[in-house]
Amino acid sequence: ILDASIAYLRALTKEDKIAVLYDDDGDGLSAAASTIIGIMRMRGKPPEVLETFTHSTSYIDPALPDKLKAAGVTKLITVDRVLDQMPVDFLKRLEGVCPVLVIDHHKIYNTHSSSRFMMIKPHMVWETEPSSFPTAILAYTLFSCVVDLSDKDWLPCIGITSDSSYPRWKAFVDASSQKWNLPAVEKDPFVAPFGIMSNMIFCTQILSSCQLPEFLDLLVDAEHPNEILSSGFRALV
Repeated sequence: ILDASIAYLRALTKEDKIAVLYDDDGDGLSAAASTIIGIMRMRGKPPEVLETFTHSTSYIDPALPDKLKAAGVTKLITVDRVLDQMPVDFLKRLEGVCPVLVIDHHKIYNTHSSSRFMMIKPHMVWETEPSSFPTAILAYTLFSCVVDLSDKDWLPCIGITSDSSYPRWKAFVDASSQKWNLPAVEKDPFVAPFGIMSNMIFCTQILSSCQLPEFLDLLVDAEHPNEILSSGFRALV
C-alpha cells in the first residue's frame, strides 16, 4: 500500500487535471496544505480543482463522480475523509472517472481496492492506533517520500495537536517548535503555538467558514508559522 501510494504520487504530471478534496478541520486543512505543496513542488503548479467535501444526507455527495467527470478531472486525491464509508458501487463509479488515492486515518469500513482505487491509512501500513496518527502527519510523510517538505514540517504539527495526538508525536512537534523558535509545550499543547493555530482553524470553521479556503492559502504560502499566528484569523480565537 505504501509503495503503491508513493508510485501514484510520482506518476502525477503537468498534463493531469488533479482534484484534491479535503476535510476542513485542523487535521484535514493542514494535511491538505502538505498535499497542495507536494503537488506544486512535483509538477510546478497547484491542483486544478481544490474543494472541501460537499456534505449531503449521504455524508459524501453521491453526484461527486459526475461532477468530477464534467470538470475533466484525471486524478483525484482525497484527504481526511472516510470515502470507504460509501457503497462499493459509488467507489467503482468514482474510479471509472479517474484513478483515486484516499489519504485518511479513520477506521476501515471496506477494503475495496483496484488498480484505479488506492486507499492508505496508517494502520494499513504500520501496527498503530489510527486515532493517534492524524492524516496531517500521514500526508506529510507520503509527500516527503517524493519531494522535500522539510521547510514545512510545522504543518503536520497543527493537525497533530488538533487531533489531540501530541503525546504520541511529542518528539516531532517539540523538534519543530525548537527549529522555528516557537515556545515549547509546557503542560497543555493547546495553549502553545500549534494549539493556538489549531484553535484558529476551529474558530474559523464556526464563525467564518467562508474564509477557510483563504486560511488554506495562508498555510500553503506561509514561510514561517508566525505568519499564521500574526494573521487576522487570530482575532477569531
